[in-house]
Amino acid sequence: MDLRAVSNPAAPVPASATPRLTLYCLPHAGGGAAHFHRWRAVLPDVEVVPLELPGHGGRLAEPVVTDLDELVELLVGELSAAPFALLGHSFGALAAYELARRARAAGNPPAVLIVCGRNGPDTPPVESRLHTLPDDELLARLRRLGGIPDEVAGQADLLRLYLPAIRADLAMAHEHRGAAGPALDIPVAAFGARDDVLTEPRLLAAWARQTTGPFELTLLPGSHFFLHAPAFVAALRDRLGRLPAAA
Repeated sequence: MDLRAVSNPAAPVPASATPRLTLYCLPHAGGGAAHFHRWRAVLPDVEVVPLELPGHGGRLAEPVVTDLDELVELLVGELSAAPFALLGHSFGALAAYELARRARAAGNPPAVLIVCGRNGPDTPPVESRLHTLPDDELLARLRRLGGIPDEVAGQADLLRLYLPAIRADLAMAHEHRGAAGPALDIPVAAFGARDDVLTEPRLLAAWARQTTGPFELTLLPGSHFFLHAPAFVAALRDRLGRLPAAA
């Protein structure tokens, strides 16, 4: 296990005409995928492809999926055969892990699995019953975690549109009981923030049990929603840059 501490900022860099890798991104519970687009300016040789889930973001009008196996089955068909990496944040980390397992079983493994803001999948969740809270309590808890942007925090009607997706994702995370079958054999990189109340370093390190390949754990400043902090973007760029050219 390589335990890293990263603090150098990331800066925009010129885009490459021929991306060397596709990065598929999965968001946190209830989250839309659009915010991943901003990485295109700082990952010049990577094609950033956010995976929008039914009932989320740009697919808000569609019914949410409440079964993780069904969700993974929908997503695996969106992966290309070209070299790619998978990244997920919080609930998205769990979905990315199951997607990596499905893709590996189909003979199309990712070059690396990047999991952020989520303890290992065989560890109990720190807060396991968020999906059962009444609406007001759930929204208040999400505000304290930083998961609701200030510009929409006071728009109760708008927030309630996202509650079905949030509850569905949190319920799938709660019901997940670890994966049966062999471990992955690909690199896994876990990222966590030192002030994240939903993770612990020793439980983030439990991701090492999910692969026989290389494992790295990087701890960063910040709290649960750290994906767009300069330190994380710099660390992500570094990790993807260390992949072999042919992935």
